[in-house]
Amino acid sequence: YTMEGRFGDAKQAADDLTAFYVSSFNKMEDLEYYASAPLTVLISFHRWKDILQMEPPSQDMKVTTALWRYGRSLAFSNLGELSKALEEQRLFFESRKNIKEDFAFGYNRASQILDIANDSLTAKLAEKQGKMNEAIASLKHAIDIQARLRYNEPPDWFYPTRIALGA
Repeated sequence: YTMEGRFGDAKQAADDLTAFYVSSFNKMEDLEYYASAPLTVLISFHRWKDILQMEPPSQDMKVTTALWRYGRSLAFSNLGELSKALEEQRLFFESRKNIKEDFAFGYNRASQILDIANDSLTAKLAEKQGKMNEAIASLKHAIDIQARLRYNEPPDWFYPTRIALGA
């Protein structure tokens, strides 16, 4: 639904998916993969204020917490609140320290997904500060990482980073 621009359907599907899988998270950590679906829908539709109203994830969900910080930094950046965006970026970096290098996220490692998030976020914040060469370099790095991800449907990283480079 997201790629068709159908926000209501995409959000409902993401909420349903999360409700179905996350309730079993304590039995299978790998199910955390599904917990970020509502956030990624909001990011895809540029629902920045909605992202900032989201409750923080459970502390047990370390990858989801890092992605929530990523989403908040993007939201603040796009709402013109650069200092808050930079603080959320710092908290994103901090939250990554709590995640095992080999923790699975779909068919890939969470570290790969968070590297893409990091590079995409660094690019957005660099762009907002007029540092276009840094933004382009970060996006190219994110594209390189994403190109090496194992195939999964839906993709483990929620949007093609090549689009951001062309935008």
